Amino acid sequence: MSDSLPVELSRLTSVLERMTQPSGSATPTINVLARFMQEEAGTDEADSIPTFFHYLRTVDELVHEHLVSASNRRSGERLRARLSKLFAGDNLGDKYNNFQATQSHNIQAILDMIPMLDGVKFDNDGLVERKSEISSSLDDILSDVSGSAELTDATRRVVVAQIDLIKRTLTNFELSGVVPFRESIYCSIGRLTLELKDLDAPEAGKVRSVIDDIIRIKDLAEIAGGTLRLAGPFIAGYLAAPVGA
Repeated sequence: MSDSLPVELSRLTSVLERMTQPSGSATPTINVLARFMQEEAGTDEADSIPTFFHYLRTVDELVHEHLVSASNRRSGERLRARLSKLFAGDNLGDKYNNFQATQSHNIQAILDMIPMLDGVKFDNDGLVERKSEISSSLDDILSDVSGSAELTDATRRVVVAQIDLIKRTLTNFELSGVVPFRESIYCSIGRLTLELKDLDAPEAGKVRSVIDDIIRIKDLAEIAGGTLRLAGPFIAGYLAAPVGA
């Protein structure tokens, strides 16, 4: 696993590099892509294509988050356009040998452009090493919330759902990457913050304590892997559950 690029970006690059290797296969391109994902990312067959398109969406987000100057933005838009063209439905349904013949120049151009995102750093291995510690901290929150007399059952269900979401994205980190984990943390903080306005003082105090605990977990993850503040045009609390959760 790369220790400097987000999982999503490094895995996408690995799949593209596989596509530069000569092949005479007449298998549909989408089937070959699924096999590459199983070999490069360790997905199972059913999750291969959904996970791959999650990687594409992540690159799209990273372009918007990091390539903000006028010249970089134009380059980023060209990268996005090339990826969209490469993995269009007609190409995915084409025979792989024909896909390679017609798209090899596009694949190489994308590989030449991806290094513009090299500034996006995240220590994947560092977070993996701290996964058990972070997971244990989440379990402690769940245990505390389950036995809390300050929370009504309705509020408890909301809190537990947010912690469970973070746990799922942490568990799936090595496959789904940092973006779902990052978004689960910010979504949970936002969702619980919205909950505060309808609570009485004792219950609100307990929920604020949980928010503080989640922020501490975010800080722990950042110490382990690097910043989770990848900006992004997201409004915490209004997002659907992240892909891979």
